Amino acid sequence: MKNLLFSLLTSATTAASAATSTPKGWTDDYDAALKQAAAEKKLVLVDFSGSDWCGWCKKLDKEVFAKEEFLKVATNSYVLLMVDSPSDDKLLSAKAKEQNPKLVEKYGVRGFPTVLLLDAKGEVVAKTGYQKGGPAKYLEKLKALSSQADDPEFNNVVKPLKAKLEKTAKDFRAVTMKEYAGIMEKHLPELRKAVEDAKAVKVSEKNKAAADESIKELEGTISQIEEMLRHMRGEAGGDMY
Repeated sequence: MKNLLFSLLTSATTAASAATSTPKGWTDDYDAALKQAAAEKKLVLVDFSGSDWCGWCKKLDKEVFAKEEFLKVATNSYVLLMVDSPSDDKLLSAKAKEQNPKLVEKYGVRGFPTVLLLDAKGEVVAKTGYQKGGPAKYLEKLKALSSQADDPEFNNVVKPLKAKLEKTAKDFRAVTMKEYAGIMEKHLPELRKAVEDAKAVKVSEKNKAAADESIKELEGTISQIEEMLRHMRGEAGGDMY
């Protein structure tokens, strides 16, 4: 009976994984990954990916993460977490749809693939990305990065310094984008007025198509600027940089 139950659970898990972009041996549940890491005294290896559009993500998966040579060692040493940002959100579980954008923002991910090593509290131990050389070389790199978790000098000196530098860079980007947003907002009324003025001008049927096309193009530009501003101001779930 126990064997039958285990088989059913395994089949259900496999079916669920097949329906999403989360690869075999990986989970898409952040909270569960941290709990497992705490229980097994492991680090969490997080792959921030764009599985259906990012060329380097596909390359890293094909050359390293999908290889049995990698999985055999990595699953014993790390809890493997996939945080995907695909163009097709049907590739995500309901949990991942809600969770992944928040994790991208939480960890300041600006490019894909981004690979993080986290401790059981979710704090970053190390950061890397695509590396040449296949599974063996990647595992060697991860091992070297993992050693930082128990390095007093790294934790007491290097880690706080990195955090300070990252915060400084983040603050600078935020200020820059606020200034940029201010410039765009200043000129938006002029663009909107230009559209209204253009719509008020009467043109012959001969030139109407060309005039309408110009108005439509300017309206499209305004819509793009408005969307960018919503993102910058955090109204679309983004941040200021």
